Amino acid sequence: MVGFFSGNWKMAMSALLEPEVDLWVRCLNGAMAGFGTDENSLTALVCTIPERLRIPIFEKYYEKHGKGLLEHIESETSFSYKKVLVYQAMSPEDCRAKILNKAMVGLGTANDQLIRVICQLNFGERREVKEAYQRMYGRDLVEHITSETNGYFEGDFQKSLVCMLEATEAEFDIEADCAAMKEAMDGWGTDETKLVQMICNKTSKQMEDVNAKFKELYGTELLARVQSETSGYFKDTLEGCIRHPMKQLAHSVHWCINGWGTDDDGLITCLVHLEDFKKASLIKEYKQEFGKDLIAHIRGDTSGDYQRALCSLVKPAPQVWAEALEGAMKGLGTADQLLINFMVLSKDDMMEVRQAFHKKTGKMLEDWIEGDCSGDYKNTLLMLAGRNSEETISIMPVYWAQRLRDALYNTDTVKDVLVTMPATAIKRHTELYQAVYGASLREDIAKKCAEKSSFFSFSDYWKESMHRLLDMPVELYVRGLWDAMHGWGTDEFTLTGLVCTLPENMYGEIHGLYEKTHKRKLVEHIESETSFNYKKVLKYQAMPWAESRATALRGAMVGWGTAEDQLIRVIINATFAERRIIRETYKQMFNRDLIEHIESETSGSFKNILVAVLKSTNPRATLNYDQDCEDLKAAMDGFGTDEIKIIQIIAGKTDFQIEELKAKFKEKFDQDLYERIDDETWDWGMSIFIGSNFRACMLGLMREPMERLAYCVRDCINGWGTDDTGLITLLVHLSERKRRDLVDKYKEIKAGGDLYAKIKGDTSGNYQKALLALVKPPPQVWAEALRGAMAGLGTSDNLLINWMCIGKERMDEVREHFSRISNGQELAKWIDGDCSGDYKDTLIRLANRRCDRFSGQEVGLSIAPPASKEESAIKFTKTFNRLCKQRRQSGETLIPSEADQQEMGSAFLYYGQQSSCAPNMDIPGVWNLTNLVGFPPGDDGPDLVATFHEWDVSGTGEITWNDFVREMTTRINDPNHYEADPLPETIDQLGEIEKPLGDAWKTEVFGADDGPYMSHLAPANHGGNGAVDWKAAMLDGSWKDRLADIEPEKDGDLLSGPWGRCVEVSVKIEEEGWEGKFDDAPVGLIIDYLGSRGHESFIGAAEAKEESCK
Repeated sequence: MVGFFSGNWKMAMSALLEPEVDLWVRCLNGAMAGFGTDENSLTALVCTIPERLRIPIFEKYYEKHGKGLLEHIESETSFSYKKVLVYQAMSPEDCRAKILNKAMVGLGTANDQLIRVICQLNFGERREVKEAYQRMYGRDLVEHITSETNGYFEGDFQKSLVCMLEATEAEFDIEADCAAMKEAMDGWGTDETKLVQMICNKTSKQMEDVNAKFKELYGTELLARVQSETSGYFKDTLEGCIRHPMKQLAHSVHWCINGWGTDDDGLITCLVHLEDFKKASLIKEYKQEFGKDLIAHIRGDTSGDYQRALCSLVKPAPQVWAEALEGAMKGLGTADQLLINFMVLSKDDMMEVRQAFHKKTGKMLEDWIEGDCSGDYKNTLLMLAGRNSEETISIMPVYWAQRLRDALYNTDTVKDVLVTMPATAIKRHTELYQAVYGASLREDIAKKCAEKSSFFSFSDYWKESMHRLLDMPVELYVRGLWDAMHGWGTDEFTLTGLVCTLPENMYGEIHGLYEKTHKRKLVEHIESETSFNYKKVLKYQAMPWAESRATALRGAMVGWGTAEDQLIRVIINATFAERRIIRETYKQMFNRDLIEHIESETSGSFKNILVAVLKSTNPRATLNYDQDCEDLKAAMDGFGTDEIKIIQIIAGKTDFQIEELKAKFKEKFDQDLYERIDDETWDWGMSIFIGSNFRACMLGLMREPMERLAYCVRDCINGWGTDDTGLITLLVHLSERKRRDLVDKYKEIKAGGDLYAKIKGDTSGNYQKALLALVKPPPQVWAEALRGAMAGLGTSDNLLINWMCIGKERMDEVREHFSRISNGQELAKWIDGDCSGDYKDTLIRLANRRCDRFSGQEVGLSIAPPASKEESAIKFTKTFNRLCKQRRQSGETLIPSEADQQEMGSAFLYYGQQSSCAPNMDIPGVWNLTNLVGFPPGDDGPDLVATFHEWDVSGTGEITWNDFVREMTTRINDPNHYEADPLPETIDQLGEIEKPLGDAWKTEVFGADDGPYMSHLAPANHGGNGAVDWKAAMLDGSWKDRLADIEPEKDGDLLSGPWGRCVEVSVKIEEEGWEGKFDDAPVGLIIDYLGSRGHESFIGAAEAKEESCK
């Protein structure tokens, strides 16, 4: 069979998919295993081991090969070359501890080695080396140095070393220290102890400041003065402390190379474990100090593998890897395994590797690979060679692109790739295929199918299934909708299944692509192909949510009479924000103000309550539940009911506030407020129809949201006939979670029961199927559609293919529902019995597809959430940063692709699955996400709540997937983001992962005001400022404005009235904890403000009030 993977390509793919630690271990062992040692590779590898991987590499090496890495290196190398590799392979602190120990054991002490090591360490590194020394040799380093430097002429030298090892960073008086140093060197003799105290206990930065100040004060260099006053190892040590660390290192290296012979131990000590910035700085300082190129100087004094190792220690890793790549391709033939190893090891620094390769050889790396390699293996290496270091793409897409290429010759491969990968991954990888091979995968497959060769002679259904698997969900829906309505007759079963499971986050794309592809609007096409209530179901469901609500309201008011119950349903089942959206949409669609239209069609208390609720787009700002309860009771007691007062109290409250009100009423009067209003608002003195509408509206507002919806649905089904328009309006556009909650709640309510059975008992035909499809979970609808495609005589193959592809991402759920409705028969077995030919195998693979189940699937996400919050944040920030960079460079508005949305969605998914409204995000989810990725709100109170509502464009009170994508798109195109510093992309850069969320947001009511929604009613008597929520006023800072024009009052010796109430609330706030919320204790702030307003005579009453409240 043609077109299999080449051996080198398999090696490359294996390396690319290998865990990083395993890759390093394999390469290191490969350089030493077998006959002879590949010193060039071993040098390049050991001298560039990433510090972050050192310990995992050591552990994995021993685990895989039964011997330690150091032990293996020692057995395969010798002399100074061995010492270089062993020291560099060790951890920095262990290496330095070993060098110090070697300098002191045996005959004599290598004092110059002690100076080289200790002077190069910062305070933290000195502590690590002391700990390593104790661990490795069971001896205190300071004690050992003291015992080895106690000669007659070594006292000051000893003191200086001990002082450095025991020093801790501390503040100091720079001028006083400079004066003390000068005094220690002036006159007869030198006070060496004072110099040690002043010089050896300072950090390099502090010493830099001292040098500058000493020169400024005394016109001479501190270093020159010390050199003139000291000698021997003591002078060398002080020089090491006074010089900048890199200048000192340059001097140490020069001393080791110059003169008779080379001090190899010293040179190795100086050069091992240099960080990249130190390598560049050392080369620069060496040139400035001695006028020589460091690498050239090393080459002039050393040779062979030892020379190559020392040079590799001072070159940046990308340059070392570039030289290793050249070596792998130089001469006769190419060392493919070496080439692969170093290409994969260096892939994250490829831009720097390319530059170093070109500088070394005068040729482009890609050109060299092009000339030395061939086939699929060459294409893979070229993709790697062209990669930019800042790119963060996974290497997996390269692997899949190669597999897709192979799919042109191997049908099992194409089935495996297209069945197992999520749709968004397929899109990303087919785009990469285009970039790698300059051709469209879809077109390449089509060409192969058209060749009619014996190998690729497949049925049209097989070709159709391959093409559908390449489609994105939006394309599948558009194709399925068109096929269901185009041509002779309409396939109502398919049309119902598709329209009733349209993903909410894809509405705009589906409508746009449908019109672009077929030159007609989707809703208009549906209207032309359907009729009666069935048409209304599909039309309302296919329309965007806000348009369906506006259309329902207008339908309730035009023509003969007004459908008051329909007005009630739409308005009371909308959130505050949704009411605003509905009003705006109504104006756009019908060029008429919704409230004005309602006022012209209704009257009395019913009109008042509808208008009050519609104007309630912000919650009430002033709340006094005690007063509200008193007013409500007064409005219902005695003869008649004060409906105006009831409206004033109820209409502007959120669902949460109404629950609080009900609880307070029960507490005060031991009565259920819902039942009391139920009695009082059945106004027998008015027309029963008007009274019942007002009553229905009020009672609806008193229920919690899902119970409210369930009762509205029940009222449409029960009684004389079915209110079809009402039922349709209530059931369209339910999220999958709301479908589940509605079905469950319907079982609990009075005269409810099995919602499916109720719908079946009251409706029939396509209309019935459509209503059921609106309340069933989409996987169940798809399972029923699949069974319908295979039921009866023959199988509708195109339908079967389309439904299998639509259900692909949730196939495990589809299988469960299919088995349930098919008497336990499995989907794969049904396909096996109903289908034939070459495409059956593809469908069976799809039917058996394994899916990771996660909450985000029901909102259209196909990639499971990461296992950790850190991984979710990094996926988000890398994608967000890349898109911001694209926006900045292009200068044009950028819309994230579906694949980019899904990558950013990892953070949405992680916090959405933990949310109280999963898969959507609640306020704590927004707090955690924004803090983790790097753009948190200013506080966990007002700013957090404002941020949440800014994101909540849908107005649902939850952050939906659409809300999230819309907000991220806005931010990517906002110069405050795309011109700002990038968000953190590594775990150590991330913000406070578990930044605590306080309770301030719970008392914060976003956008609260006492706006115009009561302006058409007579004002209720709420006792003026007594209605103010003083706790909220204290927390949001509005208390001063509210008290500014109010005269203080006394009740006996105690402050009373609004001022007294404010003091009372502030005492409670202080007991709960005021730190972080106020600049000072709240009561103190009020007393200060009382005095500043000219009310000093009331301060004593305020203090007495404070004491009485404690």
